[in-house]
Amino acid sequence: MVGRVFGEVGRPQNVYFGGNLKTDLVRHEERMTEFLLSCWPDRWLRLWNVDDKLRPDGELWFGNTHLYAELDVGTVPLTRVSKKMMKYERLMEHGSFVVWVTLRESRVQGLMKRVGKLADRALFTVLGWDRWIDANGETIPFLSGEKQ
Repeated sequence: MVGRVFGEVGRPQNVYFGGNLKTDLVRHEERMTEFLLSCWPDRWLRLWNVDDKLRPDGELWFGNTHLYAELDVGTVPLTRVSKKMMKYERLMEHGSFVVWVTLRESRVQGLMKRVGKLADRALFTVLGWDRWIDANGETIPFLSGEKQ
């Protein structure tokens, strides 16, 4: 057991993991869980169940809309993140999107400047925001709880 989750009602839920777990991975997974619970996708995959070529932090679906999720906590230089963005450029052919989840709006601005050819398929949000934005800074209605 690696931890417990306490809800407002009911018994605490134990969290198990079958392997060695680094402390930074636990915090990362807590943040990914917070993100997923804030947007409630119809379906999601995490950790070792995701696309093994891209290795995103998660994959999620809203109906038939498929997205890869990347949690960017600001510890990796933007030049290295740019290389990861280049891997995602193949998404333009498949119709998938990638959502970059950050901890600060300033990091979103840095990512938006580097999105390049992926601009039409890239979305951004800050953990705790109630909206997602595209590479132009426009709110994406179907993922922000607004009516279509």
